[in-house]
Amino acid sequence: MTDAPAPPPDEPTPAEPTCPECGAPHEPDQEYCLECGARLPSPWGEPPRSPAWVWGVIGALALVALVSGIVVAVLASRDDQRRSAPALSALPVAPPPAAPAPAPAPVPTDGVTDLAVDTAGIETITIGSIPETTPGPPAGLTEPPFTDTSPFPTGTDAFPTTEPFPGLTDTEPFPVTPPSFPEPPPPAGLSDWPAGTSGYTVILSSVTLAEGRPLAEQQAQSAVLSGLSGVGILESSQFSSLRPGFYVVFTGVFTTLDEAQGTLQQARSAGFPTAYTRRIRP
Repeated sequence: MTDAPAPPPDEPTPAEPTCPECGAPHEPDQEYCLECGARLPSPWGEPPRSPAWVWGVIGALALVALVSGIVVAVLASRDDQRRSAPALSALPVAPPPAAPAPAPAPVPTDGVTDLAVDTAGIETITIGSIPETTPGPPAGLTEPPFTDTSPFPTGTDAFPTTEPFPGLTDTEPFPVTPPSFPEPPPPAGLSDWPAGTSGYTVILSSVTLAEGRPLAEQQAQSAVLSGLSGVGILESSQFSSLRPGFYVVFTGVFTTLDEAQGTLQQARSAGFPTAYTRRIRP
């Protein structure tokens, strides 16, 4: 009778991975931390990158294909021109237009001298030169001579001037009442991060530098109006723990992570559901 094999010993349970930023546990295949939002290291390592010569070969093939397409298009265009040349030469050519008939010589109209008209049934009439005469007044009427010898009025009294609008002068300004507009309410104050201080905070939102600081200020003002305290804006490039290129809207400056976690739920209830805690280092 043989002895039964002993059962294998229990295998050790692997330790649960934790976030390198805030220390919160996470799943092995999780990409981002659910507590602080930091990117987690991949358990499979960095993906392999394609070598540089592969991209060079792809670019060369694309260039060859482009040049080949241009050459084929040029050859096809020339072939179409050669085929259409005989058809154009067979078209009928219109004859040149006839030359216009010469215009008749002009007849002088300054005066008629020795003009003879001979028609059937009409006597021959000879017309001599017609003298030009200047019409004058009818017989028995004479024009009275111009006898007005009064001088043209000169001096300051020639044309009397009167004031068109009594009581008005050129220097009197026209009364204008400017419109009145209500003054806008003063903006709520924002807090600054203490210089040289390392601590924890609750990040409400992030705005890229291309979108501009006014958008970040608008979101910060909304947080202040929602009842959050200690709201401010950080420029991420000035802090080593933040990714550069953003305006970061935060609320509160805390010494420990537990204090920041206590404000996280309040921030999410105030209209910032994606808020998360983060450690800020100069």
